[in-house]
Amino acid sequence: MKSNARNSNFEILRLFLMFAIVLCHWAGHGAVTVNTDTNILVNRGWLNFCNLFGQLANSLFILMLGYFQIDRKIKKSHVRNIIIEVTFYSALIWAISLYICTPPHTG
Repeated sequence: MKSNARNSNFEILRLFLMFAIVLCHWAGHGAVTVNTDTNILVNRGWLNFCNLFGQLANSLFILMLGYFQIDRKIKKSHVRNIIIEVTFYSALIWAISLYICTPPHTG
């Protein structure tokens, strides 16, 4: 019989992995720029470490998710709802980005 009690060790690991994933996105896609003309090895090394650590954390997070979800059954209604939500928000973000990123017409 499987217990529904949460193991705090896995919860702490999950929080740590989520923080590392956010750190990876900050290092790879954030507002940090490293000037390539100057030799700033500490900053570049730190950003590369954050990126590598975040990629590792992402893999571990997916493995942990799969481990805990292995006994669950997939329902067609859940898959359908996810597809509808992803399609809706993708179209919404696309429309907003078109509105924001389109240059004004001059003429």
